[in-house]
Amino acid sequence: MQAASSSAQIDRLGADIDQMVNLNPGAFLEGATPRLLDEWQLAPSLWGAVRRAVDDDPTPGQFILSGSAWPDSETIKHPGAGRILNLVMRPMTLFESGDSSGGFSLRRLLDGEDPLYGDQSSTHQISDVCRLITRGGWPAWIDREADTAELLVEGYLDNLAENEFPFVGGPRRSPQRFLHFVRAYASLTAHPSPLTTVQERLGKDGIEVGEKYAPLFHEFASRMYLVEDQPPWAPARRSKSRLNATPKRHLIDPSLAAAAMGASHSALAKDPRTLGFLFESLVLRDLRVYCQPLRGTAYHFRNKDGTAEIDIVLELRDGRWVGVEVKLTQGAAIDAAPRLQQVADSIKRPPEALLLVTPTGVAAQVSETAWIVPIGLLGP
Repeated sequence: MQAASSSAQIDRLGADIDQMVNLNPGAFLEGATPRLLDEWQLAPSLWGAVRRAVDDDPTPGQFILSGSAWPDSETIKHPGAGRILNLVMRPMTLFESGDSSGGFSLRRLLDGEDPLYGDQSSTHQISDVCRLITRGGWPAWIDREADTAELLVEGYLDNLAENEFPFVGGPRRSPQRFLHFVRAYASLTAHPSPLTTVQERLGKDGIEVGEKYAPLFHEFASRMYLVEDQPPWAPARRSKSRLNATPKRHLIDPSLAAAAMGASHSALAKDPRTLGFLFESLVLRDLRVYCQPLRGTAYHFRNKDGTAEIDIVLELRDGRWVGVEVKLTQGAAIDAAPRLQQVADSIKRPPEALLLVTPTGVAAQVSETAWIVPIGLLGP
């Protein structure tokens, strides 16, 4: 809404939304530009109307189409190539919610400047980070108490299954089966796992699903912007590893994974293994946002025999990259720094920098290229 001069809230038009818009889609485009069409996917004919309007007047930035799901491709007759740019909107980062000072700047690091220009220590304790994980980056809930936020996230997940899922999956598919998928998927957070593992986990729980269940429900979850996997990285852009290796599995926000697994902030504080995976997902969420305006993408690296890994690789379009390891303590980060440097040295393209991100502690440069950074300092 902050970027728009006028708006149309499509989801507030009533039960016959699509029919109303189909009668005169151009009427919904009238207003000061940029004009926001919120939840446009409920009336897919708006996509064609916007495309035609842009053909008639190619002035950039006339319309903003936002939506919580992507309609079936059969309803969109033209992809909008050359006219419409796609921009992924993610939940708020800790810097945006005021839970990180941003004193360690990713942009400054990549510009060759001193990235640490503010506080050198984070005020967070582990219990604080557990609350930030289960609260999530949802704008309306950042000021809520942890227990209340967790209930709201659980309700949001149920609402997605009951209301959003029928839109993308069809009314005949069971919302409960979709929740089964999400729970199994959440248990694989930050793991490079094939989709067949989802089905295996459900089978162990006595839930029978068909052979195509996991790929199909993964597609549905992707169209609902519920999952955003972390693709594999290889130093050579044309390497088949970028296409064939297994992505790491992530929901769009770690709070959704915690809710799906039934993990409260107090439970996470007593379960370091689960906390480690969800903390890695939190770090990934924020780094994706911080590197997006730099035209960067977040990957993960694992060599062929699995002996060398990097949790997160941020690669810019110009070829520069940053390797990131995620650790739960400063001691573990200090111990991991030489290993991370060794893996980076084995790659023909040297990194711009190496980061070891922790939940708490103090920022420190531990070598010429490596930094330890608590997430409470990490920023754009």
